Amino acid sequence: MPLKHRSAGLYLRSGKFFVYPYYRTTAGVLIASGPVTILPDTAEAGELGKAILLSLQKYKDNLPHPHPSELNNLPEPILEAAGVKSWPTFSKGALACFISSSQTELTITPSHRAGSKGAYTHEPDQAIGLTLPTTPEQVGISAREALSRCE
Repeated sequence: MPLKHRSAGLYLRSGKFFVYPYYRTTAGVLIASGPVTILPDTAEAGELGKAILLSLQKYKDNLPHPHPSELNNLPEPILEAAGVKSWPTFSKGALACFISSSQTELTITPSHRAGSKGAYTHEPDQAIGLTLPTTPEQVGISAREALSRCE
């Protein structure tokens, strides 16, 4: 049976897009996963859209929830891909969007940085929705527009 909802993330940092899937644990928590696709910010809209759609396909559901003692030591695929050691370092100057899809719609939600520890807050009133199916090019165009709405 196909998954009803999928999630992925998108950052624009230092002239590069970072696109990655999430996985949802049995406790319902979303955790960033790999692989992380890195593209230059000059990538064609279709190439960016294809990376986003592939990351959504790699979403996994109902994975075992990490033990509380493991939560602070989870792998950080985005930080590793960017070559930095902390979220505050990564998020400085980075724009972020949360991407979700159902069987009929794909939504790209801009975020703004919240505090100095690398956290982001979603801005659902700025979200862009696309009816599925759609083209990778349209997904990429919409992702660029959503990033331009990040504060």
